Amino acid sequence: MLEIASPLPDELEDLIEKVLGSCVAVHRELGPGLLEGLYSRAAQIELEARGIRFEAEKRVPVRYRDRILCSQRLDLFIDDRVILEIKSVDALHPVHVAQVLSY
Repeated sequence: MLEIASPLPDELEDLIEKVLGSCVAVHRELGPGLLEGLYSRAAQIELEARGIRFEAEKRVPVRYRDRILCSQRLDLFIDDRVILEIKSVDALHPVHVAQVLSY
């Protein structure tokens, strides 16, 4: 298997690998076609089972010129370092990427 060097610390890479493994386990069990909320709840159960700390539906402020406009909701904020945005779509579109980058 080809490994690509990462600029991230090994500890963060390990966490991301565990989170991705959790998501793959959920998808293998449930398959495609369900609502995002169901995948989110299943991911929470899987993360809990693996002892991975997270916050569900964490609110973060959206600011403009140092003023809060509103807040956005992160699906899962894992170990205060990783955002997991749950999608149930046929394909990711640029707007999905932009959404996560805006967080």
